[in-house]
Amino acid sequence: MSRDIRPPVLGTLMTGIGLALARPRVWLPLTALVLILGFVASYPVHDAASTSFNHVAGFEDEQPWVDLGVVPRWMFDDQAREHGGMGVPAALAPLFLLMSLFGVLITAGWMETAVHRRKQHGLRAFLSGGGQHFFPFLRLWGVALAGYAFCTWLVYGLPGEWLKEQFFPAGNPERATSESYARWIELTYSIVYLGCILKVEIITDLARSTLVVNGRRSAFAATLRGIGFWVRRWRACFTLVGTGFLLEAGFIALLVGLHSVLDFPLMILALAMPAGRVILRGGRQAGLALYYHRYINHDTHHSIENSPQQPSPSGESAAWSG
Repeated sequence: MSRDIRPPVLGTLMTGIGLALARPRVWLPLTALVLILGFVASYPVHDAASTSFNHVAGFEDEQPWVDLGVVPRWMFDDQAREHGGMGVPAALAPLFLLMSLFGVLITAGWMETAVHRRKQHGLRAFLSGGGQHFFPFLRLWGVALAGYAFCTWLVYGLPGEWLKEQFFPAGNPERATSESYARWIELTYSIVYLGCILKVEIITDLARSTLVVNGRRSAFAATLRGIGFWVRRWRACFTLVGTGFLLEAGFIALLVGLHSVLDFPLMILALAMPAGRVILRGGRQAGLALYYHRYINHDTHHSIENSPQQPSPSGESAAWSG
């Protein structure tokens, strides 16, 4: 009788990270692209800051508002009048949309590489695998946006406002009996919101994994399969993805510590941070797809091994003839 052995969660995550790290021909160009997009995004921000803070020029040596950690509201009045309430976010919206769509392609490339292209290490094969699943992933991207919008409405919309009215007089935190009580309620709201967003992220990645592993095209059916797999294996999925996020946060904290404590060159850290994030994020996505692939294969083999053995027709005829 065979033992029911599930694929190791953290081991699969490490396999995904190793898979991403072993492909410098992929993550080096991706890191360069991240740096270029970051420079493009920084230009309108710098331009808006230069325009908005011209009236405080000459006070660089006297910055009590910086020392106190308080930024006076009047410093932003000129920016609000000049940009009519839009400003930098409107200028960066097309760039953010392009980055999000390119992220869909990169996710598809990592998952396809982990499941079907383990022996291919080039950028061309990576982008080819991403393009193979781009449009199904794009439809899932729309489903994920709807999920994020629903989570935002659920926590900060009408249901959340109704729940606040049960904790605060007239739903106003400023009228709470205790400042610490209001702070804890707001913190709980933020934790619940982040948990909902993380759940949508995991289910979306699971749905993407089903498309890659099963070779399907329907985003709706993939979403249902992703929800079903989450219900069955939510602890393993949460552990894998959560550990991936913790590794990414720990890597960033390590670089910040190297700069603060050891005075490490800032330029090297500025290049290492996006490279590390590309590798760890790609490893997390590849690891989740690999975990789903191994789990499905394990269940298939296990069901075949435990299925009742049927006598073959040749064996039956031989028995009757004997």
